[in-house]
Amino acid sequence: MISKYLTILSDYNLLILLFRSTTVTAALSPNILVHGPLAPGSTLDVFIRSQLLARGGTINVGRPLTKLKLVEPITLVDEFDTWHFDQLRGLFELNLVPEKKEFPLIWKLSYDAKIFFIFKTPGNGNNDEANEQTNRHVDRPSTVSLERFVEDVCEKENNGMTDKWIDALRADDLLKFDHLANLKHEEWNDLKKLSVNGKKILKSYVDREKQMASDVKTTTDANKANSDGNTGEIRK
Repeated sequence: MISKYLTILSDYNLLILLFRSTTVTAALSPNILVHGPLAPGSTLDVFIRSQLLARGGTINVGRPLTKLKLVEPITLVDEFDTWHFDQLRGLFELNLVPEKKEFPLIWKLSYDAKIFFIFKTPGNGNNDEANEQTNRHVDRPSTVSLERFVEDVCEKENNGMTDKWIDALRADDLLKFDHLANLKHEEWNDLKKLSVNGKKILKSYVDREKQMASDVKTTTDANKANSDGNTGEIRK
């Protein structure tokens, strides 16, 4: 039955490398678009195809995707803490993007498919709303509002769950990001409408945001202490 709906992609796809850092070399300047065909048999070409084969060759996640993340970070949430591991160390993302707007529901990359690469930095393209939607997942999720936080998380996870998760949180009277961030560990389990997977994913991003905020505060306090100490020195 699956073969009836299977699409063999034999034209070409775009491999987009999204760099997190806004500090780039001249060769990767936001004003210079670095792109071209990927050589068949090259290390990156072999890696892409091996990643697809590791998923069984045929890609079917139950819905059409606008991009396929080739290297997924690992996040584990238990009663002690959230553990996060990223093989790419947060330096960039590797995404396979179709020539058209989205991949077919069920697809497989043919052996002779041409793959093109694009090095894409946060500054590439026009600063319009559509471009902002495409690029904002490069940065950490925004905490300006609950809705924006969930949108950014779902964009990074590429799961299409934004509306469902926002509705579920509102049903439990969580209306601001602060409400989500101030949940105690056991209170996450008390949420009635949000799925188990939704709880785990959102909690992992909330925990990471707290840790990054704590690291920034620690660094700021240390710098302030050093500055005060230097100011108070009396030279003979």
